[in-house]
Amino acid sequence: MDHRRYRPMIPLGGGAASRAIAVAVCAGFALSANPARAQYSPRDGYTENGGYRVYLEMTPYLWLPASKGTASIGQGSSFGTDVSFSSGPPSPADLAHSLHGAIVAFGLLRYGPWFTEADFQWIDAFHKSTFQPNPLGPAGTLKDSLSLVRVAPGFGYQVYSGALGGVPITLDARVGFSVLTWSLSAKIEETPFSGVDVSHGFPQPWVGFRADFYPGKDWRLELGANAEGFGVDGGVWGWGASALVYYSITNWLDAAGGFRALSSRGRGNGRDLFRRAIDITLYGPVLGLGVRF
Repeated sequence: MDHRRYRPMIPLGGGAASRAIAVAVCAGFALSANPARAQYSPRDGYTENGGYRVYLEMTPYLWLPASKGTASIGQGSSFGTDVSFSSGPPSPADLAHSLHGAIVAFGLLRYGPWFTEADFQWIDAFHKSTFQPNPLGPAGTLKDSLSLVRVAPGFGYQVYSGALGGVPITLDARVGFSVLTWSLSAKIEETPFSGVDVSHGFPQPWVGFRADFYPGKDWRLELGANAEGFGVDGGVWGWGASALVYYSITNWLDAAGGFRALSSRGRGNGRDLFRRAIDITLYGPVLGLGVRF
């Protein structure tokens, strides 16, 4: 018998080292059979032969914005009150004492020139102030808090794909609607009273554009802007703008950073004493990690 024809198999299940060797060999074959594609491309959403394919990216951000605005409850000087707020970008001390911060998440699904997207913003902050005793009452601590959630789905079409100064560029036209929900509460902590707690939500349409520049396979610059409201909900308008730089860490993992601003307004559509309104502007740096498929 020719023993060379019946060499014993190496038992891969016999230890961690043999399993690691097997995984490395399989990974090597996979990488050699599927070479890495370009990191970023203006042809995302297309196959190599020009057909349509599904392309998905999701990016959550950490957003630490400065904020300013006014929240109104009721109307008129006799029956209403306005609460104004303004703060710079939060410092570590602000985060520790007021939990002032925000999270932004963005998702995009392309199929050829068509795409759908969803944008999400959340901000939550509270502030404490003390007041001295006076003839009307004892000393106390007033705690007021503001919470805001905005969800903005949309869809659009890539209206241009070309080059500017030798740099590939794409331009997307976008349209959608946003739903803004906010709540405001105020309470004197030393008293048993529940305080004041109001909330309101409203939808608004928006339109915008997005321009993507591809200066290198590992880099992408994205500029975006949108307008919303268009006079609905009591004649209000809002806007948003962003400038983001993406860097491809791997074929599927991105790092992103830049600047984002959002101004959103809402008005109650009634004339009753409980009419509610908000006017808020947020602006500041964003940092995030995203995935692509």
